[in-house]
Amino acid sequence: MRFRFSLMVLTLATVTLLAGCSVRMKNIANTANEAIFGSPDISLTSQEIADLPYAAIYFKADEKPQVVAVLDRATDAQRVFRTAGEEAFITRYGRIIASSGMQGLPLYTSGWENDPLGCYVAQTAQAEPEQDCPGVWQRTVEFGNYGSNQLHQVKVQSTFQKSGTQNYQHPDGTPLTVTEIIETGEANGESFTNRFLAVKGRVVFAKHYLSENLGYGSLSEIKPYMGDL
Repeated sequence: MRFRFSLMVLTLATVTLLAGCSVRMKNIANTANEAIFGSPDISLTSQEIADLPYAAIYFKADEKPQVVAVLDRATDAQRVFRTAGEEAFITRYGRIIASSGMQGLPLYTSGWENDPLGCYVAQTAQAEPEQDCPGVWQRTVEFGNYGSNQLHQVKVQSTFQKSGTQNYQHPDGTPLTVTEIIETGEANGESFTNRFLAVKGRVVFAKHYLSENLGYGSLSEIKPYMGDL
């Protein structure tokens, strides 16, 4: 399974989705490495978002500038995002579960298919919940660099609950009523609280614990993937 994820990420280098972008869009879709280590925050206007020809998100780690990442590939619930460089990460319902070339992000997450988050998000598209969602998830998250063989694993356990609905202003200006999903747990001896905002079966905002080095990461949908609408 790990090989499949690694291969999925590494093949992103051959994709030329950004080839037709304007100079402006190439600049704002800068590499995550540059963004994390000193570039200023990136923020698009409503018109720039409307003009985007592809789905995109904001990504921001604690104490680090915000970067734009664009959707490179969608497979079932997995979304592969990349920047203008070779950096890429895979999300599932707003959670980063794997990455390539982005230090501090998970290289691989075991048991990703058992994440209860998907069940809770799916319920936001149902008039009546079709099933009870699992409340607990255990997994192992791997960090490091496959090339250098400097890897370490962190055991994580967490619990989930829905926290009701609230108003949310989408970056494109659209007002939404979203369901808040709260996840609490412990990783490497440190407690965390993750927050996901979902509407009609998709996550529009997520803030979840990444690693000891980066702290929390926030992902905000800028322009949705048409397959999620």
